[in-house]
Amino acid sequence: MFVIIVGCGRLGSHLAAALSGQGREVVIIDRREATFNKLPEYFTGFSVTGDATEPAVLEDAGIERCDALLAVTENDNTNILIAQLARELFQTPKVMARVFDPARASVYESLGIEAICPTILGGDQFIASLNAVP
Repeated sequence: MFVIIVGCGRLGSHLAAALSGQGREVVIIDRREATFNKLPEYFTGFSVTGDATEPAVLEDAGIERCDALLAVTENDNTNILIAQLARELFQTPKVMARVFDPARASVYESLGIEAICPTILGGDQFIASLNAVP
């Protein structure tokens, strides 16, 4: 499986390392080259410096042949734009995006983009933990 990850922050670098460690082919994109320093030495994928909202950058990363794109930047609007490009322009089979605003999660889903919302996931975990207290 070939995966493109957009955003090399804490989450993106973690995903890139984990997927690379599983033997997946991984390309990670970020606008700032310095963020690639977060990747561990054992990361076997490739990095692309550029703005993934530009289709040419996605093409440089090999989006035409990728199986999945994960948009995990710190910005919901950036993630939705990149996810829409992957879904609509390049017909990427699996598109996932991190979204911080729970109200936006349903918008992503209506566009055929799987939304992962840390706010909802974290809130659910807190509630489950509270409910486990006698």
